Amino acid sequence: MSPLRLVLAAALALTLAACGSRHEVRVLGDGDALGTASPHAGTGSEDVAALPPRPLPTAEEIAAAPDPLTLKGEAADAVRAALGPASLLRREPPAQVWQYRGRTCVLDVVLYPDEAEGAPLTVAHVELRPVVAANAVAPKACAADVLQNRMARS
Repeated sequence: MSPLRLVLAAALALTLAACGSRHEVRVLGDGDALGTASPHAGTGSEDVAALPPRPLPTAEEIAAAPDPLTLKGEAADAVRAALGPASLLRREPPAQVWQYRGRTCVLDVVLYPDEAEGAPLTVAHVELRPVVAANAVAPKACAADVLQNRMARS
């Protein structure tokens, strides 16, 4: 057997051996705070603490949420007051894009400085989109989702 074939055969064997390695881990179930048995124990999955899913915003939360489409023309401080700090801040001089993420939608707020020198940033464009493309999302429902997500992170 040629040296090249030996090297290729060894590389293939090592690759296949790595695929077959198994790590012993345990998944934590609902009542698995410390040491109680889990129906998932020994399944080979990673240790994951099960968190109950957060409910979607209620009708009251949606009604109380700001309409993000009305932010157009507002100063950056008004956006912060309404939605809090952005999940992601992207600078694209002279603009800034503030991205807010909820479980069901993503809200992008595009801010530009006014024409005057040293003027504060103001909202030039607001765009919202669903996380799942096939699902429509209303602006106030998106804002409520973003606010709920922010509260869960704090």
